[in-house]
Amino acid sequence: MKAKYFLFAVIIISQAFATNEWRVFGPGPVEKSSGSSPPFLKWHDYTIGYEIHSAPSGLSSPIHCAFSTWDASSYITFDSTGSEIDIYTLTGEHAYFGYGTGTYNGSTGEITSATIYLNDGTYGGDDVIFNCGTESVGVSGPYYVDIQNCVTHELGHNLGINHHSTGNGEPTMATRAQVPDFNTTLKRRTLEADDLLALEFLYKNLFVPTEYSTISAAITNASSGQDVHVAAGTYNENITMKTGVDVDGDTRDNTHINGMVTFDGVGNSMLRDVHVQKRIIMNNSWWNYIYKVISSHQEYPYGIDAYNSTADIDRFYCNESPHYDTGVYAHGSSAYADIISSFFTNKDDAIYVTSYADANVFDTYFCEQNDYDIKAGSGSYVDASDEDNNFSGDPEDYTYGDVDYPEEWFECGFLKKSMITSSSGTSAISAVGNGPGWDEYVAAMKVYKSIREQLRADREAGLSYEPQKYAADYANAVAQFKQIVVSYPGELSSIKSLGKAAACYRDLGQLEAVRDYLGTILEGSGFAALRPFALDLLVPYHLSKGEHDRALQLSDEILAAPPDEQLACEILYGKGIIYRYYLDDQDQAAAVFKQVIAGYPDHPTALSAQAELEDMGESVSIPGEPATAPEIVETLALEGYPNPFNPTATISFGLPEAGRVTLVVYDIMGREVVRLLEGYRDAGWQAVVWDGRNAKGQEVPTGIYIARLVTSQGTKAIKLVMMK
Repeated sequence: MKAKYFLFAVIIISQAFATNEWRVFGPGPVEKSSGSSPPFLKWHDYTIGYEIHSAPSGLSSPIHCAFSTWDASSYITFDSTGSEIDIYTLTGEHAYFGYGTGTYNGSTGEITSATIYLNDGTYGGDDVIFNCGTESVGVSGPYYVDIQNCVTHELGHNLGINHHSTGNGEPTMATRAQVPDFNTTLKRRTLEADDLLALEFLYKNLFVPTEYSTISAAITNASSGQDVHVAAGTYNENITMKTGVDVDGDTRDNTHINGMVTFDGVGNSMLRDVHVQKRIIMNNSWWNYIYKVISSHQEYPYGIDAYNSTADIDRFYCNESPHYDTGVYAHGSSAYADIISSFFTNKDDAIYVTSYADANVFDTYFCEQNDYDIKAGSGSYVDASDEDNNFSGDPEDYTYGDVDYPEEWFECGFLKKSMITSSSGTSAISAVGNGPGWDEYVAAMKVYKSIREQLRADREAGLSYEPQKYAADYANAVAQFKQIVVSYPGELSSIKSLGKAAACYRDLGQLEAVRDYLGTILEGSGFAALRPFALDLLVPYHLSKGEHDRALQLSDEILAAPPDEQLACEILYGKGIIYRYYLDDQDQAAAVFKQVIAGYPDHPTALSAQAELEDMGESVSIPGEPATAPEIVETLALEGYPNPFNPTATISFGLPEAGRVTLVVYDIMGREVVRLLEGYRDAGWQAVVWDGRNAKGQEVPTGIYIARLVTSQGTKAIKLVMMK
């Protein structure tokens, strides 16, 4: 097993593990006590000692080789003079490859000692002494399982991971019986892929975690390859993601971020199992992962606003906000999104892709009458041809622009067949007709999508993000995109292929290749029509290098002679993003966002600019936009529903005037349980969801609780009854 799989470390926001007894784990099924949560163990130090006590058949050398390989990680050090792990060999024992046991301190959840027993090859001819990561030299093999695989597997047992699930939702360590053709075809990668599902638990619990009081503090102190684990509860803060750092909630139903989540120039990060109560913003970011996330995006037009960004959006639920908004808005010439197994209801436009962006939608549920399920604006294309998509109705009526959809489609769970036919009498499942080179572009995109599917499958299997594994496939896609650019310069197919070729290089981390390729377009003859698009694709490169002034200069060059209003609007908006997020020049950013609204009031990106201004404390109406004055509240009011409640209650309050607000829940003895809200709020009715947990993320018991609202206009309190 390669060392890179052992770069897991953890920064965690939660209570420390707590149990009440000592336990010893032995071979075979092991039950975990109900007192531990989560039910996995950890070592107390970054240096793990091991000592080999007996080594027939040359066992010492491959064991040292395996641990030395793991030492290449900057997070883990194995010391062969220590004795936290004792390693023995078995002779004639009834174990195919070995077994692991561990003793741990129940009050801390820490491993105090561990033992690994490895078969020396005498039982049944099973030989696991395999040249430190090459092949078997076994007696009755060949069995392609090396010592590193075996020790990894037994370490999993040391830490409490079993061959079978105990109902805690954990993965299991692979067994010989679970792998067909084990004795003849099993190779290292096969066993590795099976056990890596469990390795995430193994290494995320390897060390005592560091605890932080806010998610932002944990992210700030995390390094690429580390995770931030967020306990159940409500967090009143805005979150800025970091490259290579994942943020994992407890579940999307009980970890609430009452703020915004921003991916700004960030790559290979995941936001998982949280409820974001405002919006998710992506600016100039690449291949981030939104997984099992709910967005209510209160008071914001878009749940996910992805500008010149690429993303996997998987199991995204956008069904809790009013009927005036968009679930996912992707815009900009380098924007692309895979939207998978997601859920959109009651939207103006569930998915809106425009300004040369593309999207791929599959196994996604649109229902309860969106105005439009999918909208593709100028220069954009959405492939929604997957037969598992559920539409609000006939896709002809619920899609707009260049959108492919299937001949047979589901309407809220019921299979139907399109009645539309082309003039030739064949099924017209595509609304796309984008001129020369389009068929070649669709073919190249199939290669690109296949790579993305493989990378997504790797991640779901617990493997690290390694696009370099698919370098040959990327090279194939790049060659096809480049040929389209050469063959059809100035056509829409070439504009989009230019962006996808750059995206392939960026996926591989080859930023200089992006610069060099776009340079050949800018300097070559016959590509004048592509010049503004090439300059646009160079902007993220210069931002990644910290060359902000150069990025602004390129933007101004495009704006001096833009090819169309779509690109002009996006470039102007992008300047505002640079001023706000990269240069921290709020005044200049506000001026640019106001230019977007004034110059392009009918473009959907004007709503993005308006949202940015509102975040900055400015309220600017879009010309022609109907006034949306808040409902007038004459007296201070506070309500709770349902009451009694279990497990969540919605606490609504009405403010006659804007001002500072504090909303706190107390128990019947007057002790503070959780602080739900503290900050400035506008006049009118607003709501906060209490998940029935205290400030430590623990479920509160049955009883009476007091929600107290304190404002500059007075104080209100109501009783809430938790009834389980």
